[in-house]
Amino acid sequence: MPARGYAFVFATLAFTAIGQILLKWRATEVGRSLVTPGAVAYIIGMFSDLYVWFGLGMAVVASVCWMLAVQNLPVTVAYPFMALSFIIVPILAMFLLGESLSLGQGFGMLLIVAGVTLANLSK
Repeated sequence: MPARGYAFVFATLAFTAIGQILLKWRATEVGRSLVTPGAVAYIIGMFSDLYVWFGLGMAVVASVCWMLAVQNLPVTVAYPFMALSFIIVPILAMFLLGESLSLGQGFGMLLIVAGVTLANLSK
């Protein structure tokens, strides 16, 4: 059932984006809060942070959704949509984390949308 496959593709994208934003947010905050700087302290800080575990869990859920997506759609149809994560994550980072996007990045995102569109129109 194609509609179900597309739903799982978009769920994969959503869980991937949530996980990436959570990990970036916590990576920044944990790094700022370290009393003793260094790689070992940073890794310990990250792996003792509940939000980091939640972000990693989002990656697991995204993987399950992906398995269900490719069960219902050919990978040649589903996989081009994964490129949309290169648009969704930076846009969320801009709004939620205060990051900026350059004109070149915006143009690149338009090219990704064009590529995904062309890949799926040709099917």
